Parts: sequence; C-alpha cells; structure tokens
Amino acid sequence: MVFKYGINFLIIVLFSINTYAQTTFSIQGSVLDQENKTPIELCTISLILKDKIFQKVNSDKEGKFLLTEIEKGNYVLKIQSVGYTDVFIPINQLASNLVFDGIQLEKKIDSLDEVVIEASPDDKLIERKNGKVIVSVDADVMNEGASITEIMENIPSVDIDENGTISMRGNTDVRIFIDGKPTQRSLDQLLLVNVSKIELITSPSAKWDADGSSIINVILKKNRERGLNINGNFSYTQSVFAKYRSSISANYTVDKFSFNSSISYSKSKNYFEGRTEDFLNDILQITENVNRADDRAFTFGVDYFVDDKNQLFVNYKRNISSPEAISKFLVNDTERSFHETDYEYNNHDLTVGYKKILDGENHFLDIEAYFLWSPNESEAEQIAEGTLDNNTLLYNYNGSGNFAQFNVDYQKEISSKHSFDLGLQSSFQNIDQFLQNTSINNPVFPDFALDYNFSRNIIAGYFNYNGTFDKWSVTAGLRTEYVKRELALNSENFDYDYTQLYPSVFVSNTLNDANSIAFNYNRRLVRPQHWQLTTIPKYFSPTSFAVRNPELEPSFINAFEISHNYQKGGFNLSTSVYYKNMNDRISHIQRPSNANSDIYIFTLENIESDNAYGLEMSSRWKINNWYTVTNTVDVNNAVIRTLIDTQIIEREFTSYYLRSYNRFKWKKHNFQLNFRYKGNAVFPQGRRNPYGKVDFGYSKRIFKGNGNIAIQVYDIFNTYNPEYEIRTDNAYRVGLFEPESRRVRIALSYNFKSNKTKNIQRKRRKSIETRDVNGVQF
Repeated sequence: MVFKYGINFLIIVLFSINTYAQTTFSIQGSVLDQENKTPIELCTISLILKDKIFQKVNSDKEGKFLLTEIEKGNYVLKIQSVGYTDVFIPINQLASNLVFDGIQLEKKIDSLDEVVIEASPDDKLIERKNGKVIVSVDADVMNEGASITEIMENIPSVDIDENGTISMRGNTDVRIFIDGKPTQRSLDQLLLVNVSKIELITSPSAKWDADGSSIINVILKKNRERGLNINGNFSYTQSVFAKYRSSISANYTVDKFSFNSSISYSKSKNYFEGRTEDFLNDILQITENVNRADDRAFTFGVDYFVDDKNQLFVNYKRNISSPEAISKFLVNDTERSFHETDYEYNNHDLTVGYKKILDGENHFLDIEAYFLWSPNESEAEQIAEGTLDNNTLLYNYNGSGNFAQFNVDYQKEISSKHSFDLGLQSSFQNIDQFLQNTSINNPVFPDFALDYNFSRNIIAGYFNYNGTFDKWSVTAGLRTEYVKRELALNSENFDYDYTQLYPSVFVSNTLNDANSIAFNYNRRLVRPQHWQLTTIPKYFSPTSFAVRNPELEPSFINAFEISHNYQKGGFNLSTSVYYKNMNDRISHIQRPSNANSDIYIFTLENIESDNAYGLEMSSRWKINNWYTVTNTVDVNNAVIRTLIDTQIIEREFTSYYLRSYNRFKWKKHNFQLNFRYKGNAVFPQGRRNPYGKVDFGYSKRIFKGNGNIAIQVYDIFNTYNPEYEIRTDNAYRVGLFEPESRRVRIALSYNFKSNKTKNIQRKRRKSIETRDVNGVQF
C-alpha cells in the first residue's frame, strides 16, 4: 500500500516539475470545408493577443497548421480564408499544448438575397483600443442619412457648437484627418456610405503630425469584394427649410484591379436666429440668418495588386461648393443693415501610393504622396444700411492654395513581441490671396486692400517602439519637426521658424480577464491656422467685427492620461482621468472699438496658460437581446490665466457633458433614443449656460435585406438653444442663439451586389489591404 502511494506521489511530483518547467506551448490543428470535409490550403491562422497579432501561419495542403513558442496568457485564435466565414476561438489562460483537429469553415452565401450584412444594435457602438476611441458608424440608427458633422454630435468627448466648430475635451484645436491624411475640405462633403469608423485620438503616437490637441481620423471603407457593388442613398430633412442629400457609389474588383467611384449632391437651406443684449450701452440686437449651399463631390480610385507583396493605388477627389449667406440685423427695433455673402470653393485632392510587404507578414514599406489644390476660390460680401441697395461696405476675396505631403513609412517586426516603425514626412503649404474692403460712407471700416502670401514648410521624422512584456504592452516614440513659416502682408513680413521634439509614451497592462489599465503621455503643439493671421477687418454684425493677429505663435501642450477598462459579459465600463497643460494658448479676446464704443472688436492672442483636468466615463450594457444602453459622462475642470492689455484675468470652471444612447431591437425593427445635456462652459471673458436635447430614430431593412429605411427626429422638445454671457470692464452682454435644431429626416438606401466571379485566394494580398495608417492590423 505504501509502495502504491509512493509511486503515485512520485508521478505527481514529476508531472508538476515538468509542468512548472514548461514555459512555452504550442497550438496545432487542421481546417476543413464544412460542406465536403476537404482540407483548406493557405488558410490564415492568427493568434491574437491584446488586439494585436502575436503569431500568424498558413495551413498546408492537408489543412494543417502549427503555432509554437507561445507563453501563458489569454488569446484569440482567428481562422480565415477567402470565400469562407471567419472563425474565432477564445483561449483562456493557456497553460498546456492544444490541438484543434477538424476546424470547419462555412462558405459565404453569394445569392443576392444575402449579400448585405445587417449592422445589428448588438454591435459595439463605442470601442476603446490601443489608446483610441473607435466609433462604429453603422451601429448607430441616428447615422442613416446624416452628415458627418451630425454624426460627430453623438460621439463621446466631441462637442459641436451652433457654428459647427468641433471641440474635444473642451478644446477647439482639433485636427481632422481622412485615412490618416489631413483634409481641408468640409466633412459634410464625405459620403456616409463610404465611412467605416471614426477614431478619436486624444494622445496620438509619434507617427501623427504634432499639430492639434487631439485628432479625429475618419476611416473610409475598403470594399475589395469581387464583382460589381453599387450603393445608392437619398435623404430628405425638414425643419424651417427643406434639405436634400443624395449619393451613389460603386466599386468593381476583377483580377488584380479594384476600381471605386462615387458622386454626391446636397442642397440645403438653414435658418439661424440670435439675440444679443448689451446692458452697459443699452443695445438690443436681433439677428436672422439664412444659409444656402449647393455641394457636389466626385471621387475615383484604382488599386492595382501587382502580386501578393506589392500594391499601387491612386485616388482622386473633387469638391465644388457654392454657399450663400444672408443676414438681417435689427438694432433697438431699427433695421440697421443687411449682410450678404457669396462663396465659391473648388477643391481637388490626389493621393498616389505604393505598399510593399518585405520578408514577412509584419515587415512593410509604405510610400505615399498627397496633393490638395484649390484654384480660383472667392468670397464676396456686401453690407447695406436699411435696404440691400444702400451699400456701405463691399468686401472681396480672391485666392488660391495648394498643399503637398510626402510620407515614407517603414515597419519591422523584430520578434512576436517586439517591433518598431520609423518614417520621414515633409509637407508644403502655400496660399495666395487678395482681400479688399471698399467703404461707402462707413466710418468704422475704411478702405483696405491686402496682399496675403502665406507658406509653411515642415520636415519631420519619427521613431516608434512597440513591445510586449508578459501582461504589459509599451509603445514609446519620438518625433522631431522643423517648421518654417513665411507670411507677407503687403510690405510687412512676419516670418517664424522653429525645431521641436515631441515624445510620446503609451503603457498598458492586462490585470486579468476583465480588467486592464493604461497610461499615456505626449507633447504636442497647436499651430495658428493661416486665416488667423490676416489683418483685414471682417464684418460680423452692426455691433461687432474681427481683426486677426499675424504675430500669433504656436501653443505647446503636455498631456497625461490614466485609463481603466472593465469588460465582463455584456457589460463594459471605461474610465479615463486626464491632465493637460497648454502654454501660450490662442484665445478669442474682445475689446471696444476706438472709433465707436458701441462696437466690439474680436481678435486672437496668445494667453499665458491653460491647465485642465477631467474625467471621462463610458459604459455599455447589453441588458438583454433587445435592449442595449450606452452612457457617457465627460467632466472637465480648467484654469485659464490670461493677460489682456494690462489686466490679468484668471478663470476656473467645471463643465460636464452627459449622453445616453438607448437602442432597442424588435424583430427586424431598430429603435434608438438619445439624451444629451451640456453643462456650463467658461472662456476668458464669459461663459455659456447649460442646455440639452432628446433625439429619436427608427430603421428597418427592406427589399430582402438589400435596402434600408430610417426616420429620425432631432431635438424633440426644441431645447437646444445655447445662451452666452460676456462680462468685462467695458461690456456686459447676453446672447441667445436659436439654431435650426428641431428637424425630421427620412433616409433611404439600397445596395446592389453582383458576385459573378469567384474569389481568388491571395496568400498575402489581404495583409496589404487591411493595414491602417498606423501599420496596425485590423
């Protein structure tokens, strides 16, 4: 008996020693066609760790695969092959060798009744990954037929005021990118059907341009399904005036080529009413404003896959816009003036690129050139007293601009746990304008002519290291930029050049299956935009106008953030605490005019400092199969210190923003109810009072799943009316703005897809296609 127990004890000890000694493991298996049970060759098997591909292999002729040298941890095994539905296998706490024999893949159905994949309300609307907040556009019922600006209103951390100005975490110095490239065109000219996701990047890596406190990156869809795919969209919106938006897009993929094209047209007429009361000077001004716009956009692109390691692509876009604005001002019950403005914009942009896979799946070289040019832009304004025939001031602007950017990016995976990427970037911007004010018995605005010549050239380089150490992940980078700015205003020159370093660090730790934490730091700057540097007076209203500042300098930012993420079952909670210090912040300042104390001048100046810290919380709870709720809370506390003339002003304030997205599903019907509430906001010379609104949306798949119909009602109770207050030694003004917030929209979309040609497997083509601008595999 003792001998028996002794043998058993020895076996247990030897087994324990062997288990303890084994620090790495293997995963092997085979992949079969579900229908005929035959092996699938060249199937891609990826082992994913913390949203990154840890290891990748391809199946052999017998459908077999082997992954080795795998440490303990939580993984996801992804099996994919062209023409089949992807399979995901979670592996929790890997502690031994695993064998998956006979993994069966189901073929995708190509019939026209099944070609559209319906975005379910169960899909993640908001996701946090690698320091980014990623918003899925298709998962929100309110996005059907909406403009990109309207979509931004529903995104946590993002705020859009009544003028369309985008801010994040209370800061308007946000930079917009499309597929990682800066854009000068209006976001509303983008086709929603072509937008896949929107990334909010509050702490960009060293690869991104250092300009901007935060980045919003719009990711376009990359449809590479073979055959012909056509999508048509139409929306009608009714508020005070009607608005229309229509588009059609198509892509055709055959052999080594993929073609895509789209055309869109939108026609809108918007109404805006404002009321401003100056208590010190006893002035009441009422403003009525009507904006009209006709926007047309056209895109065309070609991707050529030379082989499984090389890709060439060309994309061209053209946007034509002809907006018009008519304002009517009533001052103390007397019609003081009309203000009519006509614009003409004609923008082109062209992207040419080459992507190459070198000697491994995660060894890449990207070369890209981006050009944007705007010939023959113009703006014409006339200001009249009493009637439109009684002109007192004429303003004219004519000009052109161009921008070019060149990127060379290299990424190398040293091992399954360590990689780096580096690159060079250069950009060149030139703007030539002629601006003129012609005064006709206007004592405030004398005749003024300005030749405006602006150029900004940037040479930059960066290096990023990415490493994984057990449960820790680290990304550390450094960017350097040399900037040369030249500005000529008539005979005066305002030149400025500088070289700066911008470090960035992102560290994350997976505590357990449900909890992870992260820390990040980066240094950035805010460059003055070219339009902020002109000196010609710009008319706002009978009681205000603007004069910009050519001596503005960049503002420099140091930002820190700590975040925690909890995920268990159908519940997710993300919490972030951040601190941001900005020196020489560019801020709006108001002063009375020397010529007339009833008139106020708005200008821009570098204030001393701005310190802000805040809290963001976002939760998603799938309560059951038909109801999912997402709630977000943004709280921001800031201390603004500024010197205006000889007076030091210091303001401390706390603002908050509450959002709730409630999504319901009943059979094939989707419903959504949104609540939003904005708290106080403070700026150096005043504040904005709180306000909020409630929206409702409904959508349903039609035409056997190939089409969709959506109905939305915005601002049901008509409460989205911001009120401002400005208080200084020389002014006490209260303003109420009533935009066209309450509106009803109906949107229709239809998708046609033809799959007459069978998919051809390409071993590495998908690796080229699915990389985003930061070299991350989706």
